[in-house]
Amino acid sequence: MNKKLNLPKLKLRKVPDPILRKVSKPVKNFDQDLIKLINALKKYIKVNEALDVSTVGMSAVQVGVLKRACVCYNEKTKKIYTFINPEVIKSSKKITGCWEACASVGSGGDQLFAKVFRPDKITVKYHDEKGVLRKRKASGFFAHVILHEIDHMNGILFIDRVPKEKIWKYKDLKQYIDKHKKYPPY
Repeated sequence: MNKKLNLPKLKLRKVPDPILRKVSKPVKNFDQDLIKLINALKKYIKVNEALDVSTVGMSAVQVGVLKRACVCYNEKTKKIYTFINPEVIKSSKKITGCWEACASVGSGGDQLFAKVFRPDKITVKYHDEKGVLRKRKASGFFAHVILHEIDHMNGILFIDRVPKEKIWKYKDLKQYIDKHKKYPPY
């Protein structure tokens, strides 16, 4: 028997869609709707190691669902991890900068990029798809990805974390990198 699931039509939301500025609600029901949502989010993950541009994280709010759920790709393990109701319970004092972009902020040559500074190491408490409470340590770029997605759940975009003059369009950033063979200084 095929039960109809209660999810809205999922589509990628982009700035200035007001839903991206709303705070997501905790997930309470670990049911088939949640599994369908997580599977839909995973389809947005696209990793192209040969290019600078990849989609390595996606939050439910980015497809119009105000639930505290996201998926994040770990470049070291080559796996996609699901975080439901994530909460950072520990973070290092060491801060590192990573270049970030977002599927919801611009596209193509006009996609926005910026170097964002975040804790280098974190411990996250979260639930998996079955509702089991878990903890995971993350460091480096993977920690940045998780924190970026948690920001989405709180209505915060990466461009809110940097001065406007430090935000680059992809076409301009690529031109700089091609010319100088490195990212621009912060």
